[in-house]
Amino acid sequence: MKILVIGDSCTDIFVYGTIERISPEAPVPVFLPSNTVESIGMAGNVANNISSLGHDCDLITNKSQITKTRYVESKSNQMIVRIDENDTIPENDNFNLFKNSIRIEDYDALVISDYDKGFLSSSNIEYLLSQNIPSFLQTNKKIDTWAEGALFIKINELEYEKSKSYVDSPDSLKDTNLIVTLGGKGCVYRDKVYEINDKIEIRDVSGAGDTFLAGLLSEYLTSKEVDKSIKYAQKLSTIVVQKKGINIVGEAKSKVRKIK
Repeated sequence: MKILVIGDSCTDIFVYGTIERISPEAPVPVFLPSNTVESIGMAGNVANNISSLGHDCDLITNKSQITKTRYVESKSNQMIVRIDENDTIPENDNFNLFKNSIRIEDYDALVISDYDKGFLSSSNIEYLLSQNIPSFLQTNKKIDTWAEGALFIKINELEYEKSKSYVDSPDSLKDTNLIVTLGGKGCVYRDKVYEINDKIEIRDVSGAGDTFLAGLLSEYLTSKEVDKSIKYAQKLSTIVVQKKGINIVGEAKSKVRKIK
């Protein structure tokens, strides 16, 4: 399968270290860094997970650098603080339909991973979803009619609350497969709750939603069974949350190709 991913990406930085005392200058811990791990996050993490599941994957994303730096105490795996830099993509780096003369019809599926950092406008997304191709959307924007062309929409509880007035209105999204993820409680699809019954030790939830989306797409393109695809996506998500940092779930060696 050949997949196109479009969306905002960042660099996820995890600085691990120890805390052995409180600062004499203020009631804050003194953090002693020991090692740093970097990886591509957001849409880039979606693409890497899709690729790791054995699909050819192209990525269209921002060139400007967004960074999320997390300082984590190694023994407890407790995050002390997260620092986000360059959190808004400049206008000259936004997705441009005319500059990106892509042939969407050459792909088996489209994934739009929109973190609402400025790379994609709702009109961009609406146009992309109007193409005759299976489309999977995750977005931090407030959902409206522009999202209705997606085959699947995956949002979390906070995003659902933001879009609740539209999503719950009569006839909205009636032909769309809307999935609301609930963290450790599972997810909801068309009023059915998919619980996670496995007892696992959660070490880091960073990027778990990206893994869920990659698993959903991978299984659905193969089986065309929604129930099976959701359960597979949940299975993969439970794997990555048991690891530190941002992780891919598959073992395939294919590489994501960035399209300029």
